[in-house]
Amino acid sequence: MNAVSNEEGALHAVLFANDVARGRDVLLALGGEDVGQAVAVCAGEVLAIEAAEGTNAMLKRAAALRQTAASDDAGQIDYGGVVVKLPKTRQLAHIDQPCIGKDTVALAIELGFSGLAMGAGVLLLDQDEVHAMADTAHFQITIL
Repeated sequence: MNAVSNEEGALHAVLFANDVARGRDVLLALGGEDVGQAVAVCAGEVLAIEAAEGTNAMLKRAAALRQTAASDDAGQIDYGGVVVKLPKTRQLAHIDQPCIGKDTVALAIELGFSGLAMGAGVLLLDQDEVHAMADTAHFQITIL
């Protein structure tokens, strides 16, 4: 990611926060139906909801659907959307613990996503490697 202006950084922060909220709302609405642990959102548009294929396949599907990152009056900004991951409402963590690891974070970075928001109950594997990778790529990780 290139250096950004203050205006671009502020727009990025607003897009990120709005997309995290949208993704969280979608997952909470679907969680009671035992559907989806993750969603990809860019500029308010839900690109993909995780199904049986898993998070990594969902990320690839979402990236293929993303037409543009986001734009403002001056043109394109460097924003690729977010991945939001939450446990489903009725999920039994001792049977199916939702998790994110270095391979998923590396793929999200490679595919141009701007960050990840994880809910309480999502296990972050390989934490040191994930944080180092995220720092290098300016990939934001947020805990909800």
